[in-house]
Amino acid sequence: MILNIAKGYKKLFDSAIKGILLLVACAVLGAAIVWPLWKFATAAPNVYTMTMLILIGAVLLIWLAKYVKKVGAKYATLKLGKIMIIAAGLCGSIVLVLNGKRFFAIPVLLVMIALYGVISFGPEREKK
Repeated sequence: MILNIAKGYKKLFDSAIKGILLLVACAVLGAAIVWPLWKFATAAPNVYTMTMLILIGAVLLIWLAKYVKKVGAKYATLKLGKIMIIAAGLCGSIVLVLNGKRFFAIPVLLVMIALYGVISFGPEREKK
């Protein structure tokens, strides 16, 4: 019985040590990644901003190319059109509201909904 209790405490302490080591490993790896980026951002903010924008743009471009290749150009164009219509409508409405032209935000939202409907339900759908 004492042997079973000792084994249980050993398992408990092993789990606690593994958890602490995992936290330490995460902290060290996080610091190793974040500290150079922070140093770069504070030393040369303009270069850092351009570098990050270029990297994010490249990743998005690669992702977009893979997506278009996977689903086809027509479907991807329709999907991108829907996203752009929603983004433009919401951004336009927000800008109008923030500039004090709340009345004009309503037609922008209505046009957004109408254009989304045209793109979503207007073109002939290919039957699979």
